[in-house]
Amino acid sequence: MKEINIHTTVADGVARVVLDHPPLNILTRAMRGELDVTAVSFHAYAHLTRSYALLPHGASIGDRYGPRLVAREAAGSDPRATVRGKRVAVPGPLTTAFLALKLYQPEFEPVMTPFDRIEDVVLAGEVDAGLLIHEGQLTYARRGLHLWVDLGEWWDRETGLPLPEFVRPGVLESLVGGGFLALDEHRLRATPAGLRRLNAVLVSLLG
Repeated sequence: MKEINIHTTVADGVARVVLDHPPLNILTRAMRGELDVTAVSFHAYAHLTRSYALLPHGASIGDRYGPRLVAREAAGSDPRATVRGKRVAVPGPLTTAFLALKLYQPEFEPVMTPFDRIEDVVLAGEVDAGLLIHEGQLTYARRGLHLWVDLGEWWDRETGLPLPEFVRPGVLESLVGGGFLALDEHRLRATPAGLRRLNAVLVSLLG
């Protein structure tokens, strides 16, 4: 499956969808203020608060569910101790997943790896464990990997709170002069036929 990232820019009252493909660094573009609307991790958003504001929709919150640490072998009775000192494939330094794992067990060696390659490098023995996000959270067992810890469940036990993962912020400059209203009105004007057309386009792009 092709990886695709969807962003929105607003100009002259018209919302335009931008489709980005790897290896484009989405966070770098957001840091430069090039994207009016994009999805970033809550961890990354902490670095964007001076130029971005949160939109009232488009967040991902894990309720006793979150990034999953997996490996080729079972962790034993104490996963936190097992991961200490291990080489762990992680999806990026500013992901919420990486931050949560550092809070869970700070003593490990992170190996930055594209999120859709983490299962592969674990199975190949290139790392001791892998931190999964997105579809990997659901597919690891079918590939013979063992769950060491679900960080969403751990976070709930520690805090009693859901784990915030992704959020959709909007550029502050875009909120001025009706940019935000134009985007929101565009969303409200979407018709069922238009949504079906968009769905067909995305299916063709994702193959």
